[in-house]
Amino acid sequence: MTKEENILEQQFGKENPFRVPEGYFDSFADMLMSQLPEQKLQVVGMRRSRFLWMSRVAMVAAACLVSAFFTVVFWLNDSDRQHPHAVATSSVSYSNDVDEMADYTMMDNQDFYAYVSADF
Repeated sequence: MTKEENILEQQFGKENPFRVPEGYFDSFADMLMSQLPEQKLQVVGMRRSRFLWMSRVAMVAAACLVSAFFTVVFWLNDSDRQHPHAVATSSVSYSNDVDEMADYTMMDNQDFYAYVSADF
């Protein structure tokens, strides 16, 4: 303890001088509620907001546009692969895809060969 704490302890002791009257907290809530002013309750009507309806329509429209965009992109991408000359370029495309995957995953040749030759 510090010197000041020792002086205070010697002068006042360790006993807590603050006390709560008996049964104070038993009726505390009722006493507090009786002291609050009365308030008139207001009834607030709920009506549907036009903004809510318009936001839902906008979300559905955006979802339709996004799905249409991806459908067209995937359909065009798939239709390119079905042409006869696409067979000759598909191996080049596959090779580029593998190179991009190896770069993305930071695999070197040894890791790639180990992955391809692994028995599952």
